[in-house]
Amino acid sequence: MISLMTKKEKHSEISIQLVNKEEVDILVTLARDTFVAAFGSYNTESDMNQYLDERVTINYMTKELDTDGSFFYFAKMNGTLIGYLKLNIDQAQNEPLGPKSLELERIYVISTQQGQGIGQQLLNFAYSMAKEWNKSTIWLGVWDQNPGAIKLYERNGFQPFGSHDFQLGDDLQTDILMKMELENEA
Repeated sequence: MISLMTKKEKHSEISIQLVNKEEVDILVTLARDTFVAAFGSYNTESDMNQYLDERVTINYMTKELDTDGSFFYFAKMNGTLIGYLKLNIDQAQNEPLGPKSLELERIYVISTQQGQGIGQQLLNFAYSMAKEWNKSTIWLGVWDQNPGAIKLYERNGFQPFGSHDFQLGDDLQTDILMKMELENEA
């Protein structure tokens, strides 16, 4: 069981740290909990369970951790785990957008911490990693039925540029692809 922070606890800047393979069980538990909290009420239990049983397992996520160019990071506040994100570069990206792009594949914050600026801090971290890795574009896919996330990305300068399919159990869904060009610093 993951120790989760409640909204009543004192807020501070989050710490972000790279997930290592020995922490995969913690990552899987967090990924399952946050995915169900975010999308469980919008999808059938059968579709959710099928997706979780196929894509959010220790074996599957260990393979993701082992993939060159794929990086998971935990977000903590006052030492308590509150979210995570996954960044992909090079061949690890889900769409072939080239070597100068970074994919923000997943960004999840536990439900009790949403609306507290944690997502923005995770986005800022993704920007800093893109600059560190000399990337000029950040892109992501967001479910077309998730208006809150779409608005967050639009406020941060992301623009739609296409779509791709996302299979959730037996339900074929659509993700809007959004990207943001980073300013070049001379």
